[in-house]
Amino acid sequence: MQIIEQNIGEMKRTSPAAHGNCRLSSFCIASENEDGVLLCQTATGGMVLLSREEYERVKNPTFLTEPWMEKLADLQYLREIGTDEYAQVDERRSRYYESSEAKGCITDFTILPTSRCNARCFYCYEQGIPQKNMSRETAQSVADYIIRVSGGKKVRLGWFGGEPTLGADIISLICQRLRENGVSYTSGIISNGLLLDDGMIRRAAEEWNLKHVQITLDGTEPVYQQVKNYMGNPVSPFRTVLEHIDAMLAQKLHVSIRINLGLHNVDDVRELITQLDRHFPERKYLTVYVHQIDNYYADQDHIQLMEWTEALNRRLVKRSLQKLPGLPQLRDHSCMADRADSVVINPDGQLGKCEHYVFEKLHGTIHSEEQDKQLRSAWRETVRFPHCSSCPLYASCLRLKWCNGGEFDCTEEMAAQKIRMTQELMFSHYLEWLQNRRSFREKWFVLTAPYTLLHTQNGTKAIFQTQGRESIPVNQTSIEILEILQEGAFFQDIVCELEERYCAKPEQIQDAVASYLRELLELRICKFGLGEECKE
Repeated sequence: MQIIEQNIGEMKRTSPAAHGNCRLSSFCIASENEDGVLLCQTATGGMVLLSREEYERVKNPTFLTEPWMEKLADLQYLREIGTDEYAQVDERRSRYYESSEAKGCITDFTILPTSRCNARCFYCYEQGIPQKNMSRETAQSVADYIIRVSGGKKVRLGWFGGEPTLGADIISLICQRLRENGVSYTSGIISNGLLLDDGMIRRAAEEWNLKHVQITLDGTEPVYQQVKNYMGNPVSPFRTVLEHIDAMLAQKLHVSIRINLGLHNVDDVRELITQLDRHFPERKYLTVYVHQIDNYYADQDHIQLMEWTEALNRRLVKRSLQKLPGLPQLRDHSCMADRADSVVINPDGQLGKCEHYVFEKLHGTIHSEEQDKQLRSAWRETVRFPHCSSCPLYASCLRLKWCNGGEFDCTEEMAAQKIRMTQELMFSHYLEWLQNRRSFREKWFVLTAPYTLLHTQNGTKAIFQTQGRESIPVNQTSIEILEILQEGAFFQDIVCELEERYCAKPEQIQDAVASYLRELLELRICKFGLGEECKE
């Protein structure tokens, strides 16, 4: 047994007695590869590598007869027979909410200075809501409310809309009143970015203490302009937003570019990722991620979008536009809606729990201490389907009843897809761990599928004859690596052959080969074996 990742935290329990009768945890997902069996514990976020013999010994009820088994029990991969892990997760979540409720203060505020927007995205869940601006009087009362309920603690302000930059003066007014009353705060904003020019960025940094900005880009320029459909038809809004993002990054603001994925822009998003890769050579303060539009499509389309979203996010990881996501682990709460210390304030000063419901399901107002406690509690109600009671992702998955208008339905097919996506993520984490060890460079590599080269005006691609006909861009160096891999080779043999062809430092060639091999492995168009086994 080898520990790949260990992140047990508060989920640690007293391990079973040394000779207790144990079973594999209900929250374990297994994934086999050439080196053995990866086992992920989705409540702790940990992962181990077992030999096939070790896995066979623990996947059925067993006694703790060896030290490595006791270690697995300590790390929650093995649990005593009779343990109800699902009930333990439910209990943990209840304790979390009760604990935060008992603190009696609110420190996270999502504030809408306006519900108006300068864009008209076809998928927007806010279509048809009242178009309102927050008045200066209400803004002052919002600040007073924050002072009153935050208990003297530092607060986080999230500016939302509509398009919140349309209410920039209201944002400044609220922040000014908080400063005058000694309230410490930071803020973030969700915006389309069109109005966030140099002047507003400086103002946001100085007055709003802005630290994070989320900007939505729905595609390359023609697709973006069609989807956003800005009022007033501004000139080149796509390029304007990119310039504004450049300015934010120069001010060391953390920027998340969110790409909303639907059936209309799948192919275009691939090109957008290529453009962003070229446009942003410096990524210290930048993250790009793809999120599927999940309140617009039917179940079957939703599953297809899940697959595309996962594939596109993998592409972003490879281009260092996004960090490799962590492995699943227990979630105490779902989002702002089921957190006791979080509230949404609409332009009228009314209080809600979810930014998707700014004029509905409201439980109070900033002007009164009276609240609809029953409605607040209703936001904690979760959706549970028949297959949840046996799903290994239960601890890391928490969906509220009112999400997406209460229309969310996780089918068994969706759950199976999420498990497959988790297995792919496990393999990526394993490769990252392996790449940092000497053993990666002692392995033998070979392609698992034939390929053809396709030459176009935009460059050359290698088309692999896999089920999905995987296509990846290639240059002269990667073409030479692919040629070597057709017959199979050890890592060092590939490096040595390239060293003879290029006048580059050995370590540069080694890093380039390692990075390219990892990409091929993650796409499952290359496989590896232990070097010593291949020599025999």
